[in-house]
Amino acid sequence: MGVHEHCGWYVYWIAALLGSACGDSPAGDRVADTRTSPALPTPATETPGDKAPDSSEQNPPVAATPSPTPTSAFPGESCAGCARFYLPMTGENQQGNFELALAAPLDVSGTTITFRLLASGFTGNAGGVSVYVRDAGNFDKGFVWTNLTSLSSWTDVAVDFTTMLAGNVAFDLTRVAKIGVQLNSAGSFAGANYQNATVYLDSVRFSNAPVVDLTFSDGIGDFSLVGDAPVGASVGFIAP
Repeated sequence: MGVHEHCGWYVYWIAALLGSACGDSPAGDRVADTRTSPALPTPATETPGDKAPDSSEQNPPVAATPSPTPTSAFPGESCAGCARFYLPMTGENQQGNFELALAAPLDVSGTTITFRLLASGFTGNAGGVSVYVRDAGNFDKGFVWTNLTSLSSWTDVAVDFTTMLAGNVAFDLTRVAKIGVQLNSAGSFAGANYQNATVYLDSVRFSNAPVVDLTFSDGIGDFSLVGDAPVGASVGFIAP
């Protein structure tokens, strides 16, 4: 072997060794990179059925307005402008409370407030009506009871604030803000016959308070049902 051959073979051998050490193997011999990128969270897909309804879209706010529009009259029903309260009664201790806010709180010290009531179509023998007032602090007073069977004709029921009345001891006589009418089936007794009750309120008169009497000739303002009551309980306006 000549010198040049020997040197060429030697250089080739050295180059081969260096190539092996540096990892320059043919592409077919390379090991694939098994490292994986960290998994990214998959964006949640939202279907129409999964979306919570926007209450402002589903139920747009509706402004509360008084309802002086006459209510459809029952057969044979008439009055010179009055409020009508209706309470389904099928058993004991069912009630509906109906209240009307006054234009401004009143001082009713020494005053008698008279409610003119009628329940001429009532056919049962159980239940009654309580009339009352509520002060600006939401305390009530009065609850003067009259049996429904005693209201077959127009009847005056008085809340006399010169005497002791049922209600909250914190009640403020000088700041009466609402009047109220409660229909109540009351407790059970032998032979109780519960029937639906319709009660009319013709007027509310104040003996010496500086306020105009309420006659409901032109409407009932915001007289409304408050609190829980049997399904179907309602208040309406019967036009003259």
